[in-house]
Amino acid sequence: MSELAELNARIERTERIAMGKAMCGQWTLEDDQRLAALYDERRSLYREKGNDHG
Repeated sequence: MSELAELNARIERTERIAMGKAMCGQWTLEDDQRLAALYDERRSLYREKGNDHG
């Protein structure tokens, strides 16, 4: 599995967890920052590969 595919899988898992936590009122600033960091990491990978889609 490529680095980007692994990262996308991590993001998908984190988004599913986030949705559940948000629905239960348990979403925290730390959760938000963790997800934002994953999005930033993916954006960086796209830029490195010359595909700035993020």
